[in-house]
Amino acid sequence: MLKAFHLSFLFSLLFQVVQAQQTTRVIENGEEKVLQFNTDATLTLPKDLLSYYRDLGFLEVSISQNASSTPIVNTGPVYHIRLVKYDEVPISIKALHQQSYNRFIVEETLQQTIEDYKKEGYVEAEVIVRKAEVDTVKKQLKLDISIDSGEPVQVKELFIVGNTIHSDAYLRKISRVSNQGNLDLTAVKEARENLLNSGLFESVDEWEWVKDESGAYSVLLTVVELNRNEVEGLIGYVPNANGAGQLVGDFKGTAWNVFTEGNSVDLVYQRVRPEVSRLQLATHQYWIGPLPLELGLEFAFFQNDSTYQQRTMDVSLGYMMTSTLSIQSSLYHKVVNVNDEVPSVNEEDGKASGFELGFLFNSVVNNEVPIAGNRLALTLGRYARSSKSDDNNILRYNYLEGLVDKYTQLSKQQVLAMRIRGFSLLGDEFRDTDYQRIGGANSIRGYAEEQFLASQYIWGDVELRWITSRQQSYFFLFAAGGYFEKKNASNTIQKDLYSGGLGFDLATRLGRLKLTYALSAQTTIDNGKIHLRFTTKF
Repeated sequence: MLKAFHLSFLFSLLFQVVQAQQTTRVIENGEEKVLQFNTDATLTLPKDLLSYYRDLGFLEVSISQNASSTPIVNTGPVYHIRLVKYDEVPISIKALHQQSYNRFIVEETLQQTIEDYKKEGYVEAEVIVRKAEVDTVKKQLKLDISIDSGEPVQVKELFIVGNTIHSDAYLRKISRVSNQGNLDLTAVKEARENLLNSGLFESVDEWEWVKDESGAYSVLLTVVELNRNEVEGLIGYVPNANGAGQLVGDFKGTAWNVFTEGNSVDLVYQRVRPEVSRLQLATHQYWIGPLPLELGLEFAFFQNDSTYQQRTMDVSLGYMMTSTLSIQSSLYHKVVNVNDEVPSVNEEDGKASGFELGFLFNSVVNNEVPIAGNRLALTLGRYARSSKSDDNNILRYNYLEGLVDKYTQLSKQQVLAMRIRGFSLLGDEFRDTDYQRIGGANSIRGYAEEQFLASQYIWGDVELRWITSRQQSYFFLFAAGGYFEKKNASNTIQKDLYSGGLGFDLATRLGRLKLTYALSAQTTIDNGKIHLRFTTKF
């Protein structure tokens, strides 16, 4: 019966390994070559040359020397690998069958196979080479390889390390690990996915196995947290047909863990046009005690020139079913005040109350430079509006709103980003505050900020991104198209929208800088819309 040898011991007997950083000149099969060795030790010729060529599959190599002591190498044929038990080894090892023998590739393949077994919970798995036989007739190296996988281990405990912003207790809730002391590998994988999908981390490394003195195994997950505290500013220059233009922009600030852990406070100010502005203040709590709930409170104020203003209060509640899927709901109340001194305004003093119900699916991991994943949301809403002049005349409206984002990695440096937005409002009589506002940097680029009021719309854009080698910055080209209609008592306005443009999003030491130049189908090159966005952490 053949004695079993472990891989590293077997190959150390067959071929001596040399590690060096030296060069030597040889004549190989009649051609002069310079070989590089990975060792600092003095080369021993011809022994080191024999090991070098045998490691590359030339098992019949012979070496002599000429009058000038230059090694003359006759490599002979390259040997190929034949797996004796081809049907009994994993796919990764089967790839070696009938390939040219290369010791480094063989060892790397077998080592990776062991790592794959460990990832599946077979921590004590081993590769055993029971026979390595040289067949000089068929020019083959016959390898009898088998895997001793052992038994899958139970995970005693899951440790999360590297966190400095969030506590261990909060991250354990995010990971959704509850049965400490009796975990299987499936729970570990789900915990890692839950951490990645939370949006709190720049990276979550593959798990490491740790063995304690009693022989029990625990799992170590090393995380790198994201700083969620940020300030973002957007400045846009929008020229008009006369060659003049105006500055628009917005400011956004987000602070994380303000009141409690998992709490955010957001402030948004937007200057859509001169004397047209919007202010939003919101706070959200993610996880309430042990419950995967999201509770939000938002106040919004909108000023439309000197004609009217709108105030909105919104309370939202979400249930996070998984780390990627949540059910969303909200209740809101709006109050509109109109300046009576301004004539011909499609608005009146009044109020409206309503609710929304929908879902959000989000598998996008890196929100700064996403390279893969999907985001899908669908919201159904209903509200009732009444006017101050006639409280008994209550108008009811239903609407449906959806969005789709998809990121596809075409190559290591190219990503295709696609998004679609849609909205449909059903009702009998529309005021300006009933319509959705589209156009500009935050919707369909190439048009003025909130240029169109719409009761229905659908638009989408496709953006091709070239990502830098560090995967932190990118350049892009985009094309967009859509359709909207605006219904009112007298008629219906319908319009097709098309635009395109280019830009870049750069990661700097101070923050992210994004520049976009966009053209609509109705504008010339010198009337393109320019937006500059800067985001920094604090």
